Amino acid sequence: NSMLYNRIEDANREFMEIRQRLLHGERLATLGESAASIAHDLKGPLVSIGGLARRLLRKETHGSTEWRYAETIVRESDRLGKMLGDILFFSKKTTICYTDCPLKAIVEESLDVVSGFLEENGIRVKKRFSTNPLQVLGDFQQLKQVCINLFSNAGDAMVHGGTLSISLSSAVLDGRPAASIKV
Repeated sequence: NSMLYNRIEDANREFMEIRQRLLHGERLATLGESAASIAHDLKGPLVSIGGLARRLLRKETHGSTEWRYAETIVRESDRLGKMLGDILFFSKKTTICYTDCPLKAIVEESLDVVSGFLEENGIRVKKRFSTNPLQVLGDFQQLKQVCINLFSNAGDAMVHGGTLSISLSSAVLDGRPAASIKV
């Protein structure tokens, strides 16, 4: 009887620990959902603030007090945008939605995202797209993120300005029709 009683006590203790861990996990999940919702809501106004500050930056004399203020706003809004993006990326369930993705639209939307950064660094964009519409089966948002990363990395590599050349063309991969994006 004593051994059974000890086993029941151990099982009950284990059960309580597991219950506490589950409750803690539920609280963390709720906190993550709340953080994702807040991050999503904050991104819109933050993009507007950064965009308006970039316009001010272009209008003001380089090095003036107003230019430094606008530059600080741009830098900090970019930093906050990255933090909010990280929160959203961490909190979302990764699901891939395969659809027919028009590559030209993906590239154009990605360029829109990084255009301010490229302009600020004196980088011109030269596009050469196939006359035939190119589509691939994939996740539009993830392909767009890949292009944004490629264009940003290319811009980071051109510290003294330059030309970012992007081409889209038909290709063949392992004997099958494919598409090529060259950066």
